[in-house]
Amino acid sequence: TILTNREEFSDGFAANRYRAIVAIAPGFGEDIATHRDARFQVIVDGSDANSANVISNHIKAISQQISLENVAKRFGKKPEPPIELKTRIWYNEEMRSPVFIVPGLVALFLVMLCALLTSVAVAREKEFGTLEQVLTTPVHPAEVIIGKVLPYMGIAIIDTVLVIGIGIILFDVPLRGSVLALCGYSVVYLLVALGMGLLISVSVKTQQLALMVALMVTMIPTLLLSGLIFPIASMPLPLQILSNIVPARWYIEIVRGIMLKGENYYPIQAAVLTVMAVVTLAISIKKFRSQMGGV
Repeated sequence: TILTNREEFSDGFAANRYRAIVAIAPGFGEDIATHRDARFQVIVDGSDANSANVISNHIKAISQQISLENVAKRFGKKPEPPIELKTRIWYNEEMRSPVFIVPGLVALFLVMLCALLTSVAVAREKEFGTLEQVLTTPVHPAEVIIGKVLPYMGIAIIDTVLVIGIGIILFDVPLRGSVLALCGYSVVYLLVALGMGLLISVSVKTQQLALMVALMVTMIPTLLLSGLIFPIASMPLPLQILSNIVPARWYIEIVRGIMLKGENYYPIQAAVLTVMAVVTLAISIKKFRSQMGGV
C-alpha cells in the first residue's frame, strides 16, 4: 500500500492494518543512482514485540543487501565481509517450535489433569455427605489419602505415556535420553500434582470451588512462571524467585533436558519435586485427619 501522509499510516496502525511503514524521502532514487547517502525511515508497530523484532530485522537485511549490490555496481565487485558468521543450532537444528513447546505442554497437561481429578476426591464426599460414613470406619487418614491417590496415579501414568507418545509420533519430538529416567522423574512430578489436588480437595467444601481453585493454582502459574512460554531469565527478579515454587518449572527443565539434550541426571530438580510431593501429601493427610476428628 502506498501512503502519502502521516495521518494515513497513523490510522492504519490504530486499526491494525499495518505492522510497519517505510517512509522514503523525495530524491531517494536519485541518491541511490548517484551513489550518495540515501536515507529512509522505518516505523514499526511495537505493540507486538515479537512481530516488531522480526519485521525490523527483515528490513535491515534487505537494506544491507541493497547496499552491497550498490557497492558492487560502483566498484565492479562485491565486497567481502571482514567477518563470516556460521551459526550451528544444537538440539533443535531446524528451529521447529513443536520441539520446544511439546515438552512444556506435557508438564501443563499433567499438572492440570492430576490436580483437577484429585481436587474433587474429598470435596465430593463433603458435598454429598458421605464423609461422615468414612469417619465411622476404623481407617487411618493416610490410608484414605493413599486410596484416593492410587487410582488417579494409574490414570495419570497412562496419560503421561499417551501425551509423550503423541509428541514423539505426531510432532516428531526427539527422545534422546533414557526412557526410564523420564518415567521416574514423571512419577515424582505426578505425585506433586496429585498432592496439590488432594490439598485443595481437603481445604474446600464444594466440587465447583475445588475445580476453580485447581485451575487457578495450576494453569496460570504453569503458563506464566514455568518457562513454558516466557524464559525465566527474562522475568523480573521477584517473578524469578516466585517461579521456584511452581512444580512445572523444575519438571520442564527435566523433560526438555532428557528429550532434547539426552541428559538424564537432574538431582536438584528431582530433590525439589520430591520435597514438594512429600509436603503436599503430608499436609493433606494432616488436614484430613483433623477433619476426621484427630483419628
